Amino acid sequence: MGFYIFSLTKSKIKYRLGYMLMISLIMAGALGNIIDSVFYGMIFSESPLHGDGVAVMFPEGGGYESIFHGKVVDMLYFPIYKGFVPDWVPMIGGDYFEFFRPVFNIADSCITIGVVAIILFYRRELKYSGSKSNKADDVQTEQSGSANVDGPTDQVALGDDAMDSAPSVDEEPRPA
Repeated sequence: MGFYIFSLTKSKIKYRLGYMLMISLIMAGALGNIIDSVFYGMIFSESPLHGDGVAVMFPEGGGYESIFHGKVVDMLYFPIYKGFVPDWVPMIGGDYFEFFRPVFNIADSCITIGVVAIILFYRRELKYSGSKSNKADDVQTEQSGSANVDGPTDQVALGDDAMDSAPSVDEEPRPA
């Protein structure tokens, strides 16, 4: 993962920092899910779901599952209010109520945030990251409307704003 991020920073196309952070979030979430499923079943004991007790690390007799069969353990749960609704509230008065019930998985949240942010804010980077042709020449052609006759460019910078018209191109010749 680190190698992929490093290769993106050293590529001809200079991706924006936000895009790089979103790719990092997606990869971190994927790694977290892999670690959960591969190792946690072997090193932790079973713990009750919202009950008393905490899982024990390296229990006698081994964990609750074999390798590759672990369960997700990195969850966030923030019940802000637990209690009964006052009787004067129409239709639900007197019922038990828990505000903010969702339980969030950190790894899945990272993946979701990264993907949604890339789709909403960094679509231009997706256009250039999947291309197999000379990306710098493609950007030069898109910007000027003609083919690049001066040879390959050194760097392509994707604009500061996702709504800019076309990426800027560095016109300096490539060092030998």
